[in-house]
Amino acid sequence: MTIERCIEFCQLLEPAFATLLRGSPPEDIDALEDAAGRPLSLMHRRFLEVMGEDSGSLDLGDYSVSPRHLLAKRGDAMANLAEGTELFAIPTLNDEGDILLRAGTGGDLAVVRRVSDYEEHVAGSLEELLCLPMLNARYVALQPLQAAFTQRELRDGALADCRRIAELFGFETYWFSNAITWAARRRSLVLVAKQPPGLYFSAGIAGREEFEHGVIARTLERELDLQPYQ
Repeated sequence: MTIERCIEFCQLLEPAFATLLRGSPPEDIDALEDAAGRPLSLMHRRFLEVMGEDSGSLDLGDYSVSPRHLLAKRGDAMANLAEGTELFAIPTLNDEGDILLRAGTGGDLAVVRRVSDYEEHVAGSLEELLCLPMLNARYVALQPLQAAFTQRELRDGALADCRRIAELFGFETYWFSNAITWAARRRSLVLVAKQPPGLYFSAGIAGREEFEHGVIARTLERELDLQPYQ
């Protein structure tokens, strides 16, 4: 299953990752489904079964995904969620907005944060939410060469253009990439690019190969009309 694939990926970066996980009791997950009035998506349910009470070293921020916590704080409102939308996490400190899973046309579960009447993208898929933070923390952040860019002006299609250019340099796609986030690797170099609908494109490249890092970073900056991100 996909959650197992996520765990396997995280274990490549941290071998003890799986030993720290703790799933939610089946009766709590069933109660969450009862409150929602419909079954959870298979991926969400499996996530809860494996790491609903403790996600180990995976940093999900100041949020709880525990069914028991979700029911205690949001149980009365869960049945009001739109079809294809599931409550995934609630803030444990400040009211930073609930995190929702939303079924997309391609089968991915997009991850969004709802703050009042405004929503912002957190990740293009649940797989990205689980894998990309580990890649960033356990590999990207440790690399000696770092460069980050954003668009000078809003333009759609930059993500596809970035992917096309990077693939010409030999970058290979990480399997958890999706419609709004593309992550890829070329030897020591890792490239992560994002463009949620209607928002600015951003990209970061990190690694150890000084010449290749410089050439690729400058090419992306020039061809996509980017500026350094501070």
